[in-house]
Amino acid sequence: EEGAGVAMGIDHDVTTIEAAKSLGRGVYHVYDLDDEDSLESLDTLGPFDVIFALSVLQHLKNPDRVLETLLSVGKEIYIEIPPRFITPGMATVLNNAVCLGESERGRPIFKVVSADVFSKVARG
Repeated sequence: EEGAGVAMGIDHDVTTIEAAKSLGRGVYHVYDLDDEDSLESLDTLGPFDVIFALSVLQHLKNPDRVLETLLSVGKEIYIEIPPRFITPGMATVLNNAVCLGESERGRPIFKVVSADVFSKVARG
């Protein structure tokens, strides 16, 4: 709706993935979240205007590494995550994010703009 040319969604729920596919045509890549190294190949598919990582990072063994990869290939990343799963590394990223409110599950949703994160990190 806001003019993104290339978007990506990451989810572990098969029902959600099937619902996304029903919205229209597109290219779908399936990654095994138990093999987080497979997500490293996202950099060969990007860049993405928008990435949706809603309620998925808390299911990963190394969410900080995956988030770093997402930031390197996406301009805007939307993250929904229960506060108890926010790691110190994620907290640093989310400090530079905008909290958009809560999902229907009561979890905060953040909009992270990668340029903001990298510019604030560079400034120290």
